[in-house]
Amino acid sequence: MKGVISVLAWRVATAIVGGPAVILAAWWGGIPLAVFCLLVSVAGIEEVADMFALKGVSVSRPVAHFLQVACLLSSFAGDVTVWAIFPVLAGIVSFSMPVLSRRAGDVPRAGATFLTVMYVPYLLGHLMLMRGLPGGERLIVYCLCVIWGTDTAAYFAGTRLGRHRLCPDLSPKKSWEGAVAGLIAGLGIAVAMGPWAGLSTTMAALLGVVAPVFGEVGDLFESALKRYAGVKDSGRVIPGHGGALDRFDSLLFTAPAVYWLLHFARL
Repeated sequence: MKGVISVLAWRVATAIVGGPAVILAAWWGGIPLAVFCLLVSVAGIEEVADMFALKGVSVSRPVAHFLQVACLLSSFAGDVTVWAIFPVLAGIVSFSMPVLSRRAGDVPRAGATFLTVMYVPYLLGHLMLMRGLPGGERLIVYCLCVIWGTDTAAYFAGTRLGRHRLCPDLSPKKSWEGAVAGLIAGLGIAVAMGPWAGLSTTMAALLGVVAPVFGEVGDLFESALKRYAGVKDSGRVIPGHGGALDRFDSLLFTAPAVYWLLHFARL
């Protein structure tokens, strides 16, 4: 029991300090948001590379970090055309590695490097694209509040009421009860904050379903990576939360879903 209380205390303390810092970076946009994305991306790449290394698969960290910079710069510029082309560039660079090294054994390395780049900086960079939308600072804060509300409700409901496992092979502690509670909380927050974010009731309700669902998928994908590597946490950079991916795994999948939904809705 003491261990649970200690972990919860660390989580609360980290949230009190880190939450406002993330919101301020999102609100200011520009360099502060770019720095936030870069820090999370650097940590995330290292965490994914470390997990792959535990299974004997090497990620080319220099290539991953080089592509990360190119990726985040293109999202910072806000050019959607360049952004759409980036996966092609990342694929060509990553998949050229076995050719340049002349070793067929580098094929897994190429695949792991490409996955790492697309999973962390590319998905995360959608935050900067979202910031470029009209009212982008409010949209990001809105997105963060929906995610955090969903995660909090799912955690407490799952802990107290969870009986039916959601996906035991990936995350033994996640339950359907927690997932449903998270969805209800996320939907409620999304609709309540919709007018503040400049969204219609219909769009807010749609995002209130899309954000929790994609957030859950993002959480489960990171759980799959950890289960594959045989680790409990992706890292140790955030007290009470583990690694950067443990804290922002939901955001990695939610940000692209929310951005593209809003992008096409406003065309």
